[in-house]
Amino acid sequence: MKKDMRVLIQSECMKLKRSWLLWITTLLPVFAVLEGVAYVRAASNHEASQVWNSLYVGSAAPYVFLIHPILITLIYTMTARMEHQQDNWKLLLSRPVNRGHLYLSKLLVGLLLILYSMLVLMIAMLAAGLLEGADASQLPWTWIFLRPLMSIVASLPMIGLIFLVSTEFSHAGWPLALGVGLSLPAILISNSASWWIFYPWCYPIVVMLAETGDTANQLNGLMWICLISFAAISAAGYIRFRNKEVLS
Repeated sequence: MKKDMRVLIQSECMKLKRSWLLWITTLLPVFAVLEGVAYVRAASNHEASQVWNSLYVGSAAPYVFLIHPILITLIYTMTARMEHQQDNWKLLLSRPVNRGHLYLSKLLVGLLLILYSMLVLMIAMLAAGLLEGADASQLPWTWIFLRPLMSIVASLPMIGLIFLVSTEFSHAGWPLALGVGLSLPAILISNSASWWIFYPWCYPIVVMLAETGDTANQLNGLMWICLISFAAISAAGYIRFRNKEVLS
């Protein structure tokens, strides 16, 4: 099993080299940090003690509101689209490949790309803060590093749903409509003190931008909700993928 998964993951990584996903997952987080730098420079109180806070808010807001859900949608839509084109699913599955391992390998490679994008965001924020004169001794580790990683966990229900839809439907419009379309209402719903918990697209927003108080105190419980939801959605997709007779 380990060897089979390793070969499949290596194959998926080779496919990525021929796509533009690596460029997108690198450049979009950098763009978000440039927005954060502009926010810092536009602030009336541009003191060293305020740079980290302003930089984080200015970078995290555009990233988690728009870039993050768009990246997740593009990653899973395009990785599935590679196989939907010219009936590559049929060709791939005509080989001695375990369907379940194939499903999991694509899901895992997508998660690694999302993690890579988040690491680019964190490193870019760190570099930008130091270049803008922020005090390294006042670096807010929880906000710059922990919150972005937690937001990946908070994104798991969204990831599971988009991946399920992208493998189920050959037309790229379905996962794109799901991922991008539902991210727009999340901007408004995340501001609601009671309704955001029912809208998974709000979870990474709340995790990255929530201040102290009742909402922040719910983050530990939210992590468990996201993990359990992701496990259930992924299990459903895994079973559906293994039992589906014809993939097109």
